[in-house]
Amino acid sequence: MGKKEEKLEELRRLLKRRGPISTQEILKELSITQPTFSRMASNFSDLLAIGDGRSRLYGLSRTQESYPLIKIGERAEVFALGELRLLEPRGAAFIPQKKSSLKAEVYSDVPFFIWDVRPQGYLGKIFVSQHPELKLPDRWEDWQESDLYRTLKVRGDDLVGNLVIGHESFEQFQSSEPTPLKKIQREVEYPKLADAALQGAHAGSSAGGEQPKFTTAIQNEKDISHVIVKFSPPTDTDLGRRWANLLFAENVALKLLLENGYEAARSEVFECNSRVFLEVTRFDRVGRKGRKGMLSLGVVDDEYVGERSSWTKTAIRLLDLKLIKKQDAEAIVFLDCFGTCIANTDRHFGNLSMFWEFGKSKFSLAPVYDMLPMAYAPVQGNIVEREYKSPVVQFEQLHVWESAKKLGIEFWHKLSNDDRVSNNFKEISRTNLNILKST
Repeated sequence: MGKKEEKLEELRRLLKRRGPISTQEILKELSITQPTFSRMASNFSDLLAIGDGRSRLYGLSRTQESYPLIKIGERAEVFALGELRLLEPRGAAFIPQKKSSLKAEVYSDVPFFIWDVRPQGYLGKIFVSQHPELKLPDRWEDWQESDLYRTLKVRGDDLVGNLVIGHESFEQFQSSEPTPLKKIQREVEYPKLADAALQGAHAGSSAGGEQPKFTTAIQNEKDISHVIVKFSPPTDTDLGRRWANLLFAENVALKLLLENGYEAARSEVFECNSRVFLEVTRFDRVGRKGRKGMLSLGVVDDEYVGERSSWTKTAIRLLDLKLIKKQDAEAIVFLDCFGTCIANTDRHFGNLSMFWEFGKSKFSLAPVYDMLPMAYAPVQGNIVEREYKSPVVQFEQLHVWESAKKLGIEFWHKLSNDDRVSNNFKEISRTNLNILKST
């Protein structure tokens, strides 16, 4: 092996060990000059230049395959952003289109904006069963990086948010057309879609969450709405009635928030064929094929905070970092308090989302969803009686506590007088109403 080949191999080992580094670091580590490195780089097919000018880094491509990154606009416009390249020893780089205002980026692991969009939750399980050719783990929690990229490349045309990755997925996006239902068809078609979802035959796109659901589109007067539809088991069982009560409660909570000036998902609830259906309008879809960018609060926290302590603490930290506006921070704190008041024990970081555009570091609060008294959700098919306790308020929540408590009182009052709700759950609501009033 000649001296030139030795230096090339030394550079390869360096980048495989260290990951992307600057030109100056390479010159120092290899004890070579800039002209020598330039000559080496021209003969190094795996060498990837990331960025321009003094900020340019050089990395080693893990594979020659690239992953085109495309954004779908609200009017279904298509924007070619650039491409993702996998790096040694791990992570990825975003290489923007030429003459783009976007900047090249290096990610030490899976880029935060795509880890969040993998098929997950109840519909994720169905996705795995529908695509045995992808050889995916049964549980989405067990997915590896290779599983994610393989899926996004060939079956990533209808994921959460507005990004599409890979040629094949983009071709599928272009050729696909939603087949909306008329509203008058829901009572006939929703029971069929529920049965199909339970059998794993069809469930639409990959919204998260473990509760049984499906996605579809509804034809309105001028356009269509994309919806997520949760559904209860048959309501002639105790289990079915409990889930029905919770779906009624979610509808009440979302409508109350909307009526009081808070962004919440639009919803409609109705009963047919012995099931209760809660239809929630998706806010990452616009019209027939338009989309909006969004990320879960969990991914935003992971990228910029790294705690996932509580909605309140994350909101305050994001405000300190000037990543969200004060109005959104206060709304998040309020929603955290309201959730406490209505016994929503499932305020995890996947149940709140932020609108976001690729290449931006500012976020705005998306409508809240999955806001219901999950303390009363059945556990492994069993109804477990829970005792509602006086909510504990955090110091950082004091400025919104009284207004959140007032809305919580209204929530329990409405449920305790709702004829759709079972007598047992009305009694639970009356008890909780009295406890919250005395708090």
